[in-house]
Amino acid sequence: MIYDLRPPELSVVGLAEALRNFATEYQARHGLVVACHLDTAEAGLAPMQELAVYRVMQEALQNTHKHAHAGHVELVWQRTPAGRQLHCTDDGVGFDLVKAARQPACVGLLSMRERAELVGGTLQVRSVQGEGTSVTIHVPLPREDARV
Repeated sequence: MIYDLRPPELSVVGLAEALRNFATEYQARHGLVVACHLDTAEAGLAPMQELAVYRVMQEALQNTHKHAHAGHVELVWQRTPAGRQLHCTDDGVGFDLVKAARQPACVGLLSMRERAELVGGTLQVRSVQGEGTSVTIHVPLPREDARV
Protein backbone atom coordinates (compact mmCIF):
# COMPACT_ATOMS: atom_id res chain seq x y z
CA MET A 1 0.00 0.00 0.00
CA ILE A 2 2.85 2.39 0.77
CA TYR A 3 4.11 2.04 -2.83
CA ASP A 4 0.75 3.29 -4.05
CA LEU A 5 1.25 6.54 -2.13
CA ARG A 6 4.56 7.44 -3.78
CA PRO A 7 6.20 4.97 -6.12
CA PRO A 8 9.84 4.49 -5.03
CA GLU A 9 10.83 4.70 -8.70
CA LEU A 10 10.28 8.47 -8.59
CA SER A 11 13.10 8.82 -6.08
CA VAL A 12 15.33 6.15 -7.59
CA VAL A 13 15.33 6.99 -11.32
CA GLY A 14 13.64 10.40 -11.38
CA LEU A 15 10.37 11.58 -12.84
CA ALA A 16 11.20 11.38 -16.56
CA GLU A 17 12.44 7.79 -16.36
CA ALA A 18 9.53 6.81 -14.11
CA LEU A 19 7.15 8.22 -16.74
CA ARG A 20 8.98 6.30 -19.48
CA ASN A 21 8.99 3.05 -17.49
CA PHE A 22 5.27 3.26 -16.76
CA ALA A 23 4.49 4.10 -20.40
CA THR A 24 6.60 1.19 -21.66
CA GLU A 25 4.89 -1.21 -19.27
CA TYR A 26 1.49 0.18 -20.20
CA GLN A 27 2.25 -0.22 -23.89
CA ALA A 28 3.21 -3.86 -23.41
CA ARG A 29 0.18 -4.62 -21.26
CA HIS A 30 -2.49 -2.93 -23.40
CA GLY A 31 -1.10 -2.92 -26.93
CA LEU A 32 -1.09 0.86 -27.33
CA VAL A 33 1.84 2.51 -29.04
CA VAL A 34 3.17 5.05 -26.54
CA ALA A 35 5.74 7.47 -27.98
CA CYS A 36 7.72 9.25 -25.26
CA HIS A 37 9.50 12.55 -25.82
CA LEU A 38 10.85 13.29 -22.37
CA ASP A 39 13.26 15.95 -21.20
CA THR A 40 15.40 13.92 -18.81
CA ALA A 41 17.08 16.88 -17.14
CA GLU A 42 16.40 17.30 -13.44
CA ALA A 43 12.85 18.62 -13.18
CA GLY A 44 13.48 20.79 -10.11
CA LEU A 45 10.03 19.98 -8.76
CA ALA A 46 8.98 19.26 -5.20
CA PRO A 47 8.16 15.59 -4.45
CA MET A 48 4.42 16.29 -4.31
CA GLN A 49 4.57 18.00 -7.70
CA GLU A 50 6.37 15.03 -9.22
CA LEU A 51 3.77 12.70 -7.75
CA ALA A 52 0.94 14.82 -9.18
CA VAL A 53 2.46 14.71 -12.68
CA TYR A 54 3.01 10.95 -12.42
CA ARG A 55 -0.56 10.29 -11.25
CA VAL A 56 -2.06 12.52 -13.95
CA MET A 57 -0.07 10.58 -16.55
CA GLN A 58 -1.34 7.29 -15.13
CA GLU A 59 -4.95 8.48 -15.22
CA ALA A 60 -4.60 9.90 -18.73
CA LEU A 61 -3.21 6.59 -20.02
CA GLN A 62 -5.91 4.65 -18.19
CA ASN A 63 -8.59 6.83 -19.77
CA THR A 64 -6.98 6.36 -23.17
CA HIS A 65 -7.17 2.60 -22.81
CA LYS A 66 -10.57 2.44 -21.15
CA HIS A 67 -12.53 5.05 -23.11
CA ALA A 68 -10.66 6.36 -26.15
CA HIS A 69 -10.02 3.12 -28.04
CA ALA A 70 -6.81 4.73 -29.21
CA GLY A 71 -3.96 3.01 -30.99
CA HIS A 72 -1.33 5.68 -30.40
CA VAL A 73 -0.48 7.95 -27.48
CA GLU A 74 2.22 10.59 -27.32
CA LEU A 75 3.76 11.75 -24.04
CA VAL A 76 5.79 14.96 -24.06
CA TRP A 77 7.52 16.12 -20.86
CA GLN A 78 9.20 19.50 -21.29
CA ARG A 79 10.38 22.71 -19.73
CA THR A 80 8.38 25.89 -20.12
CA PRO A 81 9.42 29.42 -19.15
CA ALA A 82 7.31 29.13 -15.99
CA GLY A 83 7.86 25.50 -15.03
CA ARG A 84 7.29 22.05 -16.48
CA GLN A 85 4.47 20.45 -18.41
CA LEU A 86 3.35 17.04 -19.55
CA HIS A 87 1.20 16.55 -22.65
CA CYS A 88 -0.59 13.26 -23.18
CA THR A 89 -2.27 13.13 -26.59
CA ASP A 90 -4.13 10.20 -28.09
CA ASP A 91 -5.68 9.39 -31.46
CA GLY A 92 -8.83 7.94 -29.95
CA VAL A 93 -12.52 8.62 -30.41
CA GLY A 94 -12.57 11.79 -28.31
CA PHE A 95 -15.51 12.85 -26.18
CA ASP A 96 -17.82 15.74 -25.33
CA LEU A 97 -16.16 17.57 -22.40
CA VAL A 98 -19.36 19.28 -21.26
CA LYS A 99 -21.31 16.04 -21.21
CA ALA A 100 -18.50 14.21 -19.43
CA ALA A 101 -18.23 16.91 -16.76
CA ARG A 102 -21.91 16.43 -15.92
CA GLN A 103 -21.49 12.70 -15.32
CA PRO A 104 -21.33 11.87 -11.60
CA ALA A 105 -19.03 8.93 -12.34
CA CYS A 106 -16.46 11.12 -14.10
CA VAL A 107 -14.02 10.99 -11.21
CA GLY A 108 -10.87 10.69 -13.34
CA LEU A 109 -11.06 14.14 -14.90
CA LEU A 110 -11.90 15.72 -11.56
CA SER A 111 -9.06 13.94 -9.74
CA MET A 112 -6.52 15.01 -12.38
CA ARG A 113 -7.62 18.64 -12.05
CA GLU A 114 -7.52 18.48 -8.24
CA ARG A 115 -4.03 16.94 -8.26
CA ALA A 116 -2.74 19.71 -10.51
CA GLU A 117 -4.33 22.47 -8.44
CA LEU A 118 -3.09 21.02 -5.13
CA VAL A 119 0.50 21.57 -6.27
CA GLY A 120 -0.11 25.02 -7.76
CA GLY A 121 -0.50 23.73 -11.30
CA THR A 122 -3.17 23.71 -13.97
CA LEU A 123 -4.79 21.03 -16.07
CA GLN A 124 -6.18 21.44 -19.56
CA VAL A 125 -8.22 18.80 -21.33
CA ARG A 126 -9.06 19.19 -24.99
CA SER A 127 -11.09 16.66 -26.90
CA VAL A 128 -12.80 16.52 -30.26
CA GLN A 129 -15.11 13.65 -31.02
CA GLY A 130 -13.49 11.50 -33.68
CA GLU A 131 -10.11 13.23 -33.34
CA GLY A 132 -8.74 12.28 -29.94
CA THR A 133 -7.94 13.86 -26.62
CA SER A 134 -5.09 15.89 -25.17
CA VAL A 135 -4.40 16.26 -21.45
CA THR A 136 -1.82 18.82 -20.31
CA ILE A 137 -0.64 19.38 -16.77
CA HIS A 138 1.50 22.44 -16.15
CA VAL A 139 3.41 22.67 -12.87
CA PRO A 140 5.29 25.81 -11.85
CA LEU A 141 8.76 25.50 -10.36
CA PRO A 142 8.52 25.68 -6.57
CA ARG A 143 10.02 28.46 -4.56
CA GLU A 144 13.40 27.50 -3.06
CA ASP A 145 11.95 27.20 0.45
CA ALA A 146 9.16 24.87 -0.75
CA ARG A 147 11.40 22.18 -2.31
CA VAL A 148 12.20 20.42 0.94
